Amino acid sequence: MIRAAKCPIRAASPALPARRRILAGLGLVMATTFLFRLALEIRAKAYQQEGIARIGQQLPHLPVADRNGQLLDLSAEGVGRRRVIVFFSPGCRVCREELPYLEPFPTGLQLMMVDVGGDRSVDASERTARADAALYYDRANAFRRAFPMLGVPLVLFVDQQSILRDGVAGPAGRESLQHKLRLFAREAGERTQ
Repeated sequence: MIRAAKCPIRAASPALPARRRILAGLGLVMATTFLFRLALEIRAKAYQQEGIARIGQQLPHLPVADRNGQLLDLSAEGVGRRRVIVFFSPGCRVCREELPYLEPFPTGLQLMMVDVGGDRSVDASERTARADAALYYDRANAFRRAFPMLGVPLVLFVDQQSILRDGVAGPAGRESLQHKLRLFAREAGERTQ
């Protein structure tokens, strides 16, 4: 009969289970720290992606379709004029409540509205949008690529050189939106004088 030899380490050190727990805990802390740092790096790189809009930078390429189905780049439309671009969905209750807050719309600014609702009815878009606005349709999902963490309604304030100057994401009060519109229109007047 063969006898199993006793483990010399186990016999020599009664504190071995405590050491194992400490080493396992340190290993867990190191692995958690590594994964946390990796997640932060991935998130930082996601924010640096091309095509994501940032305040103070050029508006990225935003392919949209006009009322006739012609594809165009929204960032190139209206260059030379200060624009207010509103991303909305006809099925969005907050959008329908907030769009009237654009009244009165300051003169000197161009209003552009982009329906991001997908393949919804053109009639619904036209009923929701203002009559004096240029209406576009986001058929290529440009909104989701340029604003990956935002939803509708989204109001952007874009200057003559297509630099994104300000924005309002989500529900906003009438006073807040009107205040931003007045400031943006006033800046346009000061720059042209």
